[in-house]
Amino acid sequence: DLVVADGEGVPAAARRRLTLWNIPEEEIAELERSGQSRRTLELRAPRSGEIAEKMVKAKFTAPHYTFVEEIDATGLVNLRAQLNEALRRGLEADVKISFLPFFCKALVAAFREFPQVNANMDEATQDLIVKGDVNIGIAAATDDGLTVPVVKHVDKLTVRQLAAEITRLGAAARDRKLKMEE
Repeated sequence: DLVVADGEGVPAAARRRLTLWNIPEEEIAELERSGQSRRTLELRAPRSGEIAEKMVKAKFTAPHYTFVEEIDATGLVNLRAQLNEALRRGLEADVKISFLPFFCKALVAAFREFPQVNANMDEATQDLIVKGDVNIGIAAATDDGLTVPVVKHVDKLTVRQLAAEITRLGAAARDRKLKMEE
């Protein structure tokens, strides 16, 4: 259940959440008309269950890995600046390359060297299934919290293509236009 508290109508942020949770507009209007300071609504979000289920399963079946290393990134900073300048001069000003595509490409190299890191556990057979493709989830901040769309086939995309796909997925997340498979 979702509790909405505000005796003076439903605040904009709460209205967005109610809409996201598939609460019909007439129920939202009735909540505003009632003048109640607190009311509990039944949530109708079949997608949320699927998402939560996948997140819990991933927590137990996907290897979680953290690595920290300090590096001199001067060359990367300069390369990124040169690429962005070349895109700007080439009339591709709509694409700006952040550091994320480079980090994704570094992960591809790491996965090639240590393929067991790009794997998941088959629960039934207890086998470690090493993935051939590299798909990377990148968190996007939205009005409703973090969403993690997945950039597919990172290993097959150029840095410029990665930048464009990361930008597209981030915008789709913020606009609530992500497909379930993304």
